Amino acid sequence: MRLRRTGHGKKFYGIPTFYSAPMALLQPLATRTVHRPRLVSLGLTAALLTPGLAFGQVTAETSANGTGTIVNTIANEAAVTGGIQSGTNLYHRFSEFNTTGLTGVLFNLVNNPTTDTLIVGVSSTAGSLISAPVVLSQSANLIFMSPYGIVLTGGASFGVGSSTIGTISPLPRLALTTANRLDFTNNSINTPTGFEVVPTTTGNGYPDGSGNPTTMLMTALANVSGKILLDGDTGGAVTLVVEQDLMIAELVPSANPQSPATMAPVEVRGTVTIGTQNTGTIFGAFNLGEWTSNNNAWSTTNLIAKSESGVLTWSAPVTVRPGSEFKLEATGTSAINLGALVSLYGWESANTITFADLVSTAGDNTVAGGIELFGPGRIEVQAGSLQINDAAHNYAAITAYYTKNIPAKNWGACNAA
Repeated sequence: MRLRRTGHGKKFYGIPTFYSAPMALLQPLATRTVHRPRLVSLGLTAALLTPGLAFGQVTAETSANGTGTIVNTIANEAAVTGGIQSGTNLYHRFSEFNTTGLTGVLFNLVNNPTTDTLIVGVSSTAGSLISAPVVLSQSANLIFMSPYGIVLTGGASFGVGSSTIGTISPLPRLALTTANRLDFTNNSINTPTGFEVVPTTTGNGYPDGSGNPTTMLMTALANVSGKILLDGDTGGAVTLVVEQDLMIAELVPSANPQSPATMAPVEVRGTVTIGTQNTGTIFGAFNLGEWTSNNNAWSTTNLIAKSESGVLTWSAPVTVRPGSEFKLEATGTSAINLGALVSLYGWESANTITFADLVSTAGDNTVAGGIELFGPGRIEVQAGSLQINDAAHNYAAITAYYTKNIPAKNWGACNAA
């Protein structure tokens, strides 16, 4: 099935006033192979990082705010030990986190076998550049906080294994965020000024101390707008697959430093795959494609939502710009439920039409958050099925702005605004 419309227009939406994500217990892991990363040039990535950021430096914070973290680099692998243990939480803090030229970063938890959650803070004003695997030596959740920005390029991955080279398993849950503080009920963690370590007596599981599912609220550092870039153009494609839940949260500070931050869309370039191995949820917001003045054209971005088993709930709005594609890839009997809005911004000039595409390649998938079309957009089902509905919001599943020559018979529930 292929649905098309023409025309163009603009519409902008505010971002949520808060962001939360449920957290739960660990689940069994499957295995996957990670190949040795290639050395890459910073290229366009450098625009998000402070000039002069050293290559291949993963440096522990040694100030009064440090966590006793130790980094030893052996055969280009940065091995991390130490940290502060509090209940089943382990804290590490770094003054630099740049993996360029390294085979990866291995967090060795041999001395911390009860760790369920690893919480990493990076205070560098240059942000964090990850171009190689970040591996935990045992199964644990990872919360990675870098208020001044996070850039992932080809070769970047997160997993569980004995080495950064070879076969690793996916993490149960992963959070990448520019937050400087995480509030879990009555506890908080401050990255730039040091960790407020949860007391051992209440430090089990996630920092609410209960080990049960809880809510995570985030605040951002005032006057800092750290960006997150998933750069599948530099050094190859980026793949982020976890066992269950994945959160990628670029934040905008609140006027009140103690209030939850609002969430901004994460920029995606090249080819990026994000998914889960079992039933789980993706949290965040994503922008695909950008206008490149050097080439006087739209860049091409391919974001793949991948479900390997169970149902993937995609709770992340996606904006697809001209020439880019958002692809749903559910394998076997798995399925994907798009629970957030998908906006297709195609482009039409006097001589050319550049589409923005939503493609379902396999699985019986559902769009429950609605689709908006602001220009030439295509919805294509290559295999399986795609059910489009938005009963929860009481408006049509597909909303087209600035409609032009759209045969009503092709649309079903369509509201031309």
